[in-house]
Amino acid sequence: MVILCLPCLAGCRVYRQQPAALLPSGPVPPGAPGREVSLLPPSRSLDSSPPPIEAALQFGPEPPKVSPPYRLKPGDVLEINIFGEDDALKQVTVGPDGRISYLSATDIRVADRTFEEVRRVLAAELSHDYIDPRVTITGSRYSGNTVTVTGVVRTPGRYEIQDGMKLLDVIAAAGGIASAAYSAGGGVTYDMRSIADLKRAVLLRGKQVVPVDFTALIDGRPQDIISNNVAVRAGDTVYIPSGASLENKVFVLGMVRYPQVVRFSGSISFVEAVAEAGGVPVGAWERRAFIVRGRLSSPTILPVNLRDVLTGSIPDLKLSPGDIVFVPKTPLKKLDEVVSQIVPVVSTLDTGLRVRDALR
Repeated sequence: MVILCLPCLAGCRVYRQQPAALLPSGPVPPGAPGREVSLLPPSRSLDSSPPPIEAALQFGPEPPKVSPPYRLKPGDVLEINIFGEDDALKQVTVGPDGRISYLSATDIRVADRTFEEVRRVLAAELSHDYIDPRVTITGSRYSGNTVTVTGVVRTPGRYEIQDGMKLLDVIAAAGGIASAAYSAGGGVTYDMRSIADLKRAVLLRGKQVVPVDFTALIDGRPQDIISNNVAVRAGDTVYIPSGASLENKVFVLGMVRYPQVVRFSGSISFVEAVAEAGGVPVGAWERRAFIVRGRLSSPTILPVNLRDVLTGSIPDLKLSPGDIVFVPKTPLKKLDEVVSQIVPVVSTLDTGLRVRDALR
C-alpha cells in the first residue's frame, strides 16, 4: 500500500537550486513553513552594487586595441579589379601627387585614404560606365611606407616598414651600427660603434624630435632598451651622426654661401665659422641665427643676432666642437623647426665628409 501525503505535496515547491551566495539570508519569518526561493531575480536599487559575475564583466580587462587602417602614400602599388569584368585587373602606382587613374576614373586622390575609402570613390566614379561595379583593391607593394635611416650605419637609405616595426628593426635593416666596420683608408678600420655619436643621434618625425636615448637603446640595460625601442612610423628619419674627429669640426648651415663642415684646430668663433662658409648673402635673416649644441633629441638652442655680432654691438661667441651654426632664410616661430631643418643637411654633410676622408 502506498500512502500519499497530499498536504505535503501541496506545500512543496519545485525550484532550481541557487548558489548559496544568492540565497536569502536571515531568520525564517514566523509562521512560514520553510524558506522560499523566488525564481525571479531580486530587484536592486539604482545605487546597489552589481553581483559578482556582472561586476567581472563590467570591470574586466579592456578589449585589445585595434590598429588604425593603413592609409595610402605616394609610391604604393595597388591591384584594382571589377568583379565579373574582363580585362579590368590593373596595377597602378600612387603618383607623387597622391593620385591614381583607373579605367574611366581619372585623377583620383588616394593619398592618406584607406582602401575602403578609395574603393567607394572608385565605385562611384565607375558607376557612370558600369552597372553597380564591385571594385576590389589590394596592396601589391608599399613603397610609400618607408623610414629613412642615415648616418653611421652600414647601408643608409629608405626602408619599407610593416605594422609593429620598431626603431631597432629599421637600424638592423640598415646593417646596424654595433658590429659593422668603417674603412678610413690606408688599411685602417674602425668599429662603427666607436665612431657613432649616439648622444647626438635623433629620431625625427615631421618637425618633431621623438625623445629617444640612443646610448641606452644600443648599450643600455634590457629595460632601457625596451623603453627606448619605440615604434616607427612612415616618414620617420633616423640619423646617427659620426663622432669621428668631432673634437675639431663644426657645421655651418642655412643661408650661407657654402654650407659645410668646418674643421679647425685650437678654437673657432661664431664669426670665424660663418666666414669659413663664405659669409651671409643678402636676404638671409641675420637678426636671429642659431647655435645648436648637444644632443639633437634635446639640444640647447642659442639664438644669436648675427648682425650685432658682425658690427661689434655684442661680443663674438666661442663655438664648441660639434656645434651647428644655422642661419635661416626667414624667421622661425618655433625652435623645434630649427632641428627639423638641419637634420637632413647635417646627415648629408657628415656622410660626404666621411667619404672624402676615406678617399684621401
